[in-house]
Amino acid sequence: MSLSGEYVEKLRSIDSYQVAVHKLMNRLNLKNYEADQLLYIQLTEHRLKTFDEEVLLIKIDKQDVRLKWAITYACRDVTRREYADRKKQENIKQSEVINLDRPDRLTEHDLNSILNLIPKLFKNHFTAQWCISVLEYGEIETRENFNMTRRQFSDKLYQVELYCKKHREKMVNMVLSKQQQDFLEEESTLRKFIETVEREDFRDEDFNELIEEHYEFIDDVIGCIPRLQQPKFLLEDFKTCSSIDKYKLVNRLYERLDELERKMIEQ
Repeated sequence: MSLSGEYVEKLRSIDSYQVAVHKLMNRLNLKNYEADQLLYIQLTEHRLKTFDEEVLLIKIDKQDVRLKWAITYACRDVTRREYADRKKQENIKQSEVINLDRPDRLTEHDLNSILNLIPKLFKNHFTAQWCISVLEYGEIETRENFNMTRRQFSDKLYQVELYCKKHREKMVNMVLSKQQQDFLEEESTLRKFIETVEREDFRDEDFNELIEEHYEFIDDVIGCIPRLQQPKFLLEDFKTCSSIDKYKLVNRLYERLDELERKMIEQ
């Protein structure tokens, strides 16, 4: 969508637009013109793409509420996309979810996942095969297979432990801890709610169904929102609760998603 210079300036003068630009600058460490350009492109090529041009110009003149919401959503679109791009650039590998909090209780799936990762962790073929043998068959059989004395086995184990400590960052990027697994599960739940809200055919009834499905999760979220008018209605009858409470809940869901994505990048 192409806007005339006059309406481009009017759009950029809307308070929600200026707030969104500053948020992008702070969250993504961007310069003003960079944040402005990303937001403007996301708005005109995606969020406002379905708007009739004549209607859009009227909404800009009136600083319409729906237009302000579109600006807010566009800001979040840009933030999520930039975080995703930075994840790719850092080559954080998250294809396997392995619970390492209790190594003595590894599931068969976790063990198989680790066995698949070992050749990527250890470039030395002998060391990789040795580690796989230890995990699969234990010390005695590994010593026999590799013709090692007990002392040689202990020395090799010590060397592997030193290597793992020295390259801990590399390994953290290849497996996910229980905390990271929880982050991913929460992110998935948050996206369900956000995608429902952003649908053009959104209905309060759809949101109610999601709340029933994730009752405890939403109960925890609501407990963190100050000064709600009727928190019980948010849980039990979303359709009848106040618009202010609905706004606060949806806004908190977006905020939590942003927080999660920042934490996942930092890890």
